[in-house]
Amino acid sequence: MARKTMAWKELRVGILAILGFVILAAALVLISGGQGFFTEKYTLKTYLQSASGLRKGSLIWLAGIEVGNVSQVNISPSKDANRAVEVIMRIEKKYQNAIRGDSEATLGSIGLLGDKYIDISRGSETHAILSENGEVPSSVDADIKRIIQNSNDLVANLGDLVDKINEITGKVNVGQGTLGRLINDPTMFKNLNEASGELQELVTAIKSGEGVVGRLISERVLYDNLQTIIGRVNNIVTTVESGEGLLGKLLRDPTLYDRANSLVAKFETVADRLEKGEGFLGRLSKDDSLYIQFKDSLDKFAAVAEKMSKGEGTIAKLLNDPALYSNLNDASAEVVKFIYDFRQNPKRFLQIKFGLF
Repeated sequence: MARKTMAWKELRVGILAILGFVILAAALVLISGGQGFFTEKYTLKTYLQSASGLRKGSLIWLAGIEVGNVSQVNISPSKDANRAVEVIMRIEKKYQNAIRGDSEATLGSIGLLGDKYIDISRGSETHAILSENGEVPSSVDADIKRIIQNSNDLVANLGDLVDKINEITGKVNVGQGTLGRLINDPTMFKNLNEASGELQELVTAIKSGEGVVGRLISERVLYDNLQTIIGRVNNIVTTVESGEGLLGKLLRDPTLYDRANSLVAKFETVADRLEKGEGFLGRLSKDDSLYIQFKDSLDKFAAVAEKMSKGEGTIAKLLNDPALYSNLNDASAEVVKFIYDFRQNPKRFLQIKFGLF
């Protein structure tokens, strides 16, 4: 009887111990996110620049939903700085269809100083499903250390900016620089006030129609004249566009263009011949002997002209001696008189006498 009682007590202790273990296991499952021990899982991995506090057991999120845990955090054998840390992840099998080749793993933090986790973006159906031991590409995300460092740099720059602003305002307060003189020098204000008054007078004069600008604004005649000029210009443009007149033909008539093009071609031919030294002008531009002969001829002609201007030689006397001019004039008069008499009585000058021995 005592033996049975002892066995029953031992059985109750065992049952209580088993229940305690069951309750503890259930509590652990609930604390870890409700994932059971017998849930089917598969392994994926990703590579990060730095673990930044990520450890074994950290959560894996898929589009913000807990889908697994970090199994291992190891130093990667790769020499690439972006693949310094290897993260092995155990993810529930039922989410495998949502993790594909275009998914990205990002290291996140719960709050500014909270626990680290891996967040995987959902892939599209156009990419293949990642199989067992597949790699999820990682994306670089700013961590809290980098944010704090950048904030420190920003604060330092703001401090320098505030110091410079204080320096500028100090100079302005003592009247240094243009802005300081504008604020502290009364003469600057006086000059600005006078300039404003003169500007006001100018505007008043313009409104009253005084001066050229005032007349342009107030007088209707100038506006009408301007409209007339604009109308004439429009008529001229219309005439030119219709091909009338010389300018219109120059713009519209293709024959004029062809003639101009032909003329340019001829000029190019002449220029080409001159460049090659062909013809008189070409040889004159290329052959130094022709140039020298031409220059000698011009010099001789200049010498003859100089003698003629001085009255030397027969031609010079013919040009400069009035007696020769008078004789030539009298001789021409006699010739004219002879021709007149000949026409009046030609028999007088055509008598022929025959004599016999």
